[in-house]
Amino acid sequence: MRNRILGNKMLAKTLAFCLVLALLLLTACDNSGGKASSEEEESTATESTSESKTGGDVVVTPPAKSSMEMYEDFLAGKEKLYVDRVSYTYYDFVADEEYDYFANKDGYYFRDFIATIQNMEDLEPDNDIRVGGAYYTYIDCGDDGEQELALYVYLDQSDWYDSSYLFMIKNIDGKLQLCYREEDGYNSSFYLDNEYGLIYDGWYGGMQYGDTYGYLDANCEYHFLYSCTGEYAFGAQNGFEEGVEGAASAICVREGDESLFDRVTLLTYRFKQYEEGENESEVQFYSYDYYNWVYDEETGEGYSTEEPEADLKALIEEAFATAGVKYYTKAQINDMIAKKYDDEHLTANQRNTEDSYVEYTQMTRDEYWPGNIVTVKTADEFMKAIADDTIIYLEPGEYDLTHWLVEEAGDVPRYLSGDYSGENPTGVLYTGWDSDSYEIDIFDVQNLVIASKDPENPATIVSSCPIACVMRFIHCKYLRVENVVMGHIIEPGYCSGNVVCLEQSKGATLEGCDLYGCGAYGVEIVDGDMTYVNNCVIHDCTYGCMTSSRAGDVYINGTKFENCQEFDMFDVIGGSFYFEGCSFKNLYGNMVYIAGDYSYAGFYDCLFDAPALESLQNNPHYGNSVCVY
Repeated sequence: MRNRILGNKMLAKTLAFCLVLALLLLTACDNSGGKASSEEEESTATESTSESKTGGDVVVTPPAKSSMEMYEDFLAGKEKLYVDRVSYTYYDFVADEEYDYFANKDGYYFRDFIATIQNMEDLEPDNDIRVGGAYYTYIDCGDDGEQELALYVYLDQSDWYDSSYLFMIKNIDGKLQLCYREEDGYNSSFYLDNEYGLIYDGWYGGMQYGDTYGYLDANCEYHFLYSCTGEYAFGAQNGFEEGVEGAASAICVREGDESLFDRVTLLTYRFKQYEEGENESEVQFYSYDYYNWVYDEETGEGYSTEEPEADLKALIEEAFATAGVKYYTKAQINDMIAKKYDDEHLTANQRNTEDSYVEYTQMTRDEYWPGNIVTVKTADEFMKAIADDTIIYLEPGEYDLTHWLVEEAGDVPRYLSGDYSGENPTGVLYTGWDSDSYEIDIFDVQNLVIASKDPENPATIVSSCPIACVMRFIHCKYLRVENVVMGHIIEPGYCSGNVVCLEQSKGATLEGCDLYGCGAYGVEIVDGDMTYVNNCVIHDCTYGCMTSSRAGDVYINGTKFENCQEFDMFDVIGGSFYFEGCSFKNLYGNMVYIAGDYSYAGFYDCLFDAPALESLQNNPHYGNSVCVY
C-alpha cells in the first residue's frame, strides 16, 4: 500500500514537471515569432524559403524541372539550349570556333535556334537555305533510362538537292545542351536506327556506296562501330588496274567474258575509324555480295540467289588470291560485327534494329516558324504586314488592292515599269500607266507566306485595274501563297493583266489557290527558278492558263485547268513544265506553244478531254519536247 502511494506521488510530480516544461517551451515559441516547433518542420522551412538581406521578404525556390519538362519548355520557347561542345559522327567540335554557326554562348530559344539554321545562308551564300519542316521525338541514348530530345530539321537548301539535320539535346546538370548534330545532303543520308541511339550514315555515287554504323552513349557522344564500302560491277568493264578490281578485270579478259563479275559487289569493311597515315591493309577486311535476279514466269516476281555458281565462285576466290588479299565470308564478317558490339558493351536494346522504327512528331509551321506571324482583316493591314520571314493569315473577306492603293495607301514608293529606281527596292511599291491604271508589286522579299486563315472560307484578293497583275512578285525567294482566291473584278474581255506574276523569283509555291479571269493568264513566270503550282484551280482566263519566259523548272501537281480560251494555253519559252496528276477540260486554244532552247512540257498521269489531247498530239513537237506519259 505504501509503495503504491509513493508511486502515485512520484507520478504526480513527474506530470507536474512535464506540464511546466511544456508551458515554458510554448512561451519560448511565442516569443520567438512562431519558429518551427520540430527539427523536421525547421528543415523543411529552410529548404523551401530564404530571407532577403534587405527587406526580409521570403523567396520561394522552385523545384528543379525534370528533363522532359525542360525539353517541352524548349520546344515551346520557354527554355534555352546551350552549345558548349558538340559530338559529330566523325569528330568533336568546340562551338566557339569562328566558322561554327552555333557559337552564341548566351544560348538559344527554340525559334532563335531555327533562325540560326536558316541564316546559315549568310555564311554559305550559294546555298539559299530555308527551313521546310521540324520534327521531334524522345529516345534513350545508352539505354540508361534517361531520355533525350531528338530534333530533326528538314532544309530546302539549293536548286538541286535538299538536306536535313539531326540534333540531339540532353539535360546535363539542369542545363539543356546540344550534344550531337549531323547533316545529310546530296547522295547521302543518316537516321536513328533505333530508339536507343544507334546511328546509320550512308552515301552513294556512281558505282560505289558506303554504310557507317555508330551509336550515341548515355551522354549523347558518338562512337564509331564499323563501316562498309561497296563497289558495284566487281572490276568488270571499269578498267581497274590494281588490287582486287584489277585481278577481277584480268580474269574477265582471260575468260573472254567481261560480264562475269557484273553481279558481284566488292565489300570493304573497317572496324576502326580511318586515321591519316595508317596502313590501310591492316584495317580493311574484304568480302563480297552476289546478286542474281531470277524471275518466276508464272508469278512475275523476282528473287535473288545468295551464292554464285561454283565456277564463278572459284573465279572470285582466284581474284582475291591473285591480288594477295584475304577475303572473309559473310558469317565471319557477322561474327566480327558481333564482337565489335560486345567490345562496346552494347545492350540488346542498343543492338536491335528489328521493329525499331523511330517515330517523330511533326511540328506545325506556326510552332517552328522563325519569324513573324500576323493575322490581318483589311487590305491596309495586309500590305503593311509584308516583310521577310513573315506568315500573313488573311481573315475571310475581300482584299481590293487597287482600291487600297488609290484610296488608302498614302505614300507608297513608285517605280517606272522595268526600271527599278532607287537602291535595292524592298517591300511594297507600285507602278502606274495613267491616272486610272496602277499595279502593286512586291520587291525582294524572302520567306513570305500569304495564306487564308480559314481554308474552308478562303480570302479573296482582287484588282479592278484591267492591265495590272493582281499581285506581282519581283526578285523574291521562297514565296508561298496558300488557299487564296485571286482574280480581277471587271467584265471579261477588257483585261490584259495576269493574276499572279512571278519575275526573277526563286522557289515560289502556289498551293490550293483558285485563280480566275478575266486575267489574261492565271500565272506568268519571267526569269524564274524552281516554281511549284500544287492542287490549284486555274479557270476562266481570257488568254490562256500559264505563260512563261525563261522560267527554269516549273512543277505543276494535282492542278485543274478549266474554261480558258483564246490563244496558247501554256507558253513554254525557255524552260521546262512538268505536269503530274493534272486535269485539262474545256480549254479553247492550242494546248502548248514551245520555243527557245531546252524548252520542254511533260504530262505525267494527267487527264485530258478529247480536244486537249488532240491538240497535244497535233503539236509539231509532240514526242520530242512535248511528251505525254
